[in-house]
Amino acid sequence: MKFCYSIFTYFIFIIFRINLTFGNLHRQFSPNIRYHQPTNQSSAFNYSFINVKKLKGYILSYTSPLADFEVANKTKCVKECVKTEGLCKSINLITLTTDGYQCQILAHDIYTTPRNLITQSDSTHYIITNKCMKSPCGKDEKCVPNYIDNTFNCYNKPSSCSEVKQLQPLATSGFFNITLNGKRVQVYCDMHTDGGGWMMVGNYSITQNNFSNPLPLPVGDIESLDQVSTGNFILNSTHLPVLEGWSPIKEVRFFCYKPSVGETMDFVTSQTLLGINFKNYLIGKFAYTSSWLNNAQAPTAFQKLPDDDSSWLMEIYNLGIPNVKKDTRLWNHIAWLSGLKHYGLYRDRRECGDYNIFEPQVGNLEQIGKWRFYVR
Repeated sequence: MKFCYSIFTYFIFIIFRINLTFGNLHRQFSPNIRYHQPTNQSSAFNYSFINVKKLKGYILSYTSPLADFEVANKTKCVKECVKTEGLCKSINLITLTTDGYQCQILAHDIYTTPRNLITQSDSTHYIITNKCMKSPCGKDEKCVPNYIDNTFNCYNKPSSCSEVKQLQPLATSGFFNITLNGKRVQVYCDMHTDGGGWMMVGNYSITQNNFSNPLPLPVGDIESLDQVSTGNFILNSTHLPVLEGWSPIKEVRFFCYKPSVGETMDFVTSQTLLGINFKNYLIGKFAYTSSWLNNAQAPTAFQKLPDDDSSWLMEIYNLGIPNVKKDTRLWNHIAWLSGLKHYGLYRDRRECGDYNIFEPQVGNLEQIGKWRFYVR
C-alpha cells in the first residue's frame, strides 16, 4: 500500500528527561528516536526526539498494543512512544467523546501489517519516519524498514503464504497476492493453524449425494488457485513442482470431514525420513516405492494437528498406491487401511476415514463432506 506522504504533517517532538540512566551506551534504539548522552558529567539532563508522519482517518488494527491508555494531548502520546526506547514502531491516536485521546503504542507498522490499516474517522495513525518512505526498492519488491540502525531491506514479492507470514506476522487468514512464474496469483492463506503460512491448493465440497453420476473432480492450474473460494477446485498435482521451484514445499497438509463419519481429519507430512520422502513423492520429486505398502512404519509419515480427532490415522499400513498418475498424487489414496478406512479422492470414491465403492456397493456410500489440501 502506497501513501502520498506529501500531505502528511511533519512533527518534531523534543523531550527533556531528567537524570535519564543510560547503562550500556551501545543499546539499540529506533533510528528516529535519538538518545543523547550529556556533553559533560555535570549535565543534569538528556533529551530525545521522534519524527513522525500522520495518516489522518486511519488506524492500524492491532489486538495487543504495547500500551493503551488515555492522554490529554497528542504530544503526550508521542512521548510515550519515545519512552519505549525503540520497541514502539507506530502509534494510533483516537479522539474520545470526552476530552482527550486514546493512545495506542504499537510494536508493528504498515510495512509488516499493511492489511491491518483500516479507515476510522475519529483516528490518526502515526508512522515513525524511515527510509522506506522514499520507495528505495524496485517495482516488484517490498520495503521493510529496520528501526534499529535506520536501514531497510528489499524483499521480492512473496511467492508463498509462508513468505507472506514472514513479512506480515500478524496477518489473518484470507486471500493474498503472490508472484508465481512472474505472474500475480491470488491465493488463500491459512495464517492460524499450526503457526500459519499454509497455501490452500485444494478445496472440494459435496453438499448432496449423487450416487448415479458422481461429478468429476474439479482439477485446475496455478493461475486458477483463487477458485478455492468456490469449494470446487483442486490443483493439478503436476503443478506442485512449479510451486516448489518458487518456494520450497516442506509440508503437505490434508483435511476432511464427513458428517456420516463424524470425525475431523487434519494432518501433515512429518519431518521423519519416511514423511519427507512421501512429501517429495506427492510433489513429483520422488518415485513411488512398494515398501510403502503393508508398512508398519506408515503412521510415522504423518503428524496429527490439534483438531484431528480421527481414531485410525496412526493405525494405517499403506501410503499412496502404485502407478498413480502424477496429476492425481495430491489426493489419490493418501493413507489407508485396506478395505476399511481411507483418506483420499479417487474416481467416484470420496473417502474421509471410511471406505466406499459404488460398483459393487461396499462400505459407507455417503458422499457429503469437505476435503482441503495445503502446502507450506
